[in-house]
Amino acid sequence: MKNIHIFLIYLILVSCEPFTENFYTIELNNHSPLSANSNTYIDSRKPWSEAVTNLPNDTLSFYIFAEDTINSYPWKIISTEYKVLKRYDFSVQDLESLKYKISYSTTEQMKNMRMYLPYKE
Repeated sequence: MKNIHIFLIYLILVSCEPFTENFYTIELNNHSPLSANSNTYIDSRKPWSEAVTNLPNDTLSFYIFAEDTINSYPWKIISTEYKVLKRYDFSVQDLESLKYKISYSTTEQMKNMRMYLPYKE
């Protein structure tokens, strides 16, 4: 009887699909002088192409702020006075071409993508 239980448990374990949860990650690389080489990761459980379909536009916007701006001003002033170092407006195709790795400061590869303030060589 004991052998039957072990065999049944074995069958259940072998027949189950392994539980793997996929994450789709965008990596933000900070190459500015103040926080050089620090990275931030944004994960989605859906592919980004799927996640973007729920947005009003086909664009993901990324806002870059100076740390002292965040620490010195209330959000109302930051937003109304638009105290942004950089804003990127990327389509899924832009993200794919960057291999889901966004860089601040802007790289040559990003120069034709939508951003505020524009890319300067």
